[in-house]
Amino acid sequence: MKSLLLAAAVGLLAVAATSSLPAGAQAPLQVGFVDLNECLRGYGKVKTDLEEFRKNLDARVGALKTRADELNKKGKELAILDRESEEFFERRRDLDAEMFKLEADEKRLKRFRAEREETVKLGAYEDIRRVVAEVAGAKGLDFVLKMDKTDPAEARSLEERSQMAGLRTVLYSRPELDITPEVTRLLNR
Repeated sequence: MKSLLLAAAVGLLAVAATSSLPAGAQAPLQVGFVDLNECLRGYGKVKTDLEEFRKNLDARVGALKTRADELNKKGKELAILDRESEEFFERRRDLDAEMFKLEADEKRLKRFRAEREETVKLGAYEDIRRVVAEVAGAKGLDFVLKMDKTDPAEARSLEERSQMAGLRTVLYSRPELDITPEVTRLLNR
């Protein structure tokens, strides 16, 4: 849906730009392309922020692993108890509750990690937009479209390939229209 709206918007802009010209004349629209994912991967600030975040996260992941090891040990101890004893049922109940808490904490940590990584990337997006505007102005570009150079054929599953292909907004562009390397270089100045 997004790609359809983007294509319609570009088409309307092209029509608007050429509608005031004499019949048969065409406005020379200048278009560039940028791969946002490649800019994010090449932006030193994003790399640094994510590395620092992941280092801080390692302690929390380590604590969860320690808890999981302790619970596995308790599970082994439980296996040697008489399954009909009250002690077995009490320990089993406590172990199940602790396992439930551990799984919930693991899910929370995974969600926190994804949200934090997305926050870092969204923060960088404003920097990327600013530099894209700078490069576009210097090159006299009227439009800069988002492009994803990742080939859908590289996806692991057929579903991923189909999804990636459907999300592409640009199917082809001349390599000289790609401003990604310049944007990435200027981001890291």
